[in-house]
Amino acid sequence: MNQSLTKRLFFWYGLYYGIASILMFTVIYAVNFEFFGRIFMLMLLSMLLLVTFLTMGGIAERKANGGYLKYVEAIKYLFFIGVIGYIVNLIFTIVFSNFIDPDFNKNLGEVIKESTMKWMQDMNVPDEKIDAQMLAMDKQMANYNSPLSYLKQLFGGVAMATLFAFICAMFVKRNPPEKIVDFKTLDTEN
Repeated sequence: MNQSLTKRLFFWYGLYYGIASILMFTVIYAVNFEFFGRIFMLMLLSMLLLVTFLTMGGIAERKANGGYLKYVEAIKYLFFIGVIGYIVNLIFTIVFSNFIDPDFNKNLGEVIKESTMKWMQDMNVPDEKIDAQMLAMDKQMANYNSPLSYLKQLFGGVAMATLFAFICAMFVKRNPPEKIVDFKTLDTEN
């Protein structure tokens, strides 16, 4: 049980999850930047990716533990998978938005504003409320590339990892049977 971190399955599945998130981002960025404006669809894809890697990593940990994994242990492993993946993704986001495409946050803000405005107009929201929302979004996007914003993203990622670790652990856990009879011990007693 006292293996180094890099020899643990949850570490590798966390890295795989982070890399898969980066690949998903890269494909969306390259193919259709406007897809970032579809926040609901983007969140759904992100959650599906998270659940997939949590489940795969949990099953791998269960197999490595002899086919059994208690609920509390499953939560711990799944939590680490999620957090490691979020940290990898956050590091990529910081590098990407500061060095690869410094205008990314500005462009992302415009796409999200357009999407939000269209949705609000479709819902017949009064123009005054739309204008107020657009001003609030401008203020929010101005601070998007700040250390505080990245810290908020990290805490949000940890919260999501915790929530989904609790949920996915219910499906990954498998308790050992209560009474396992060791036939070798019984045979030597007679």
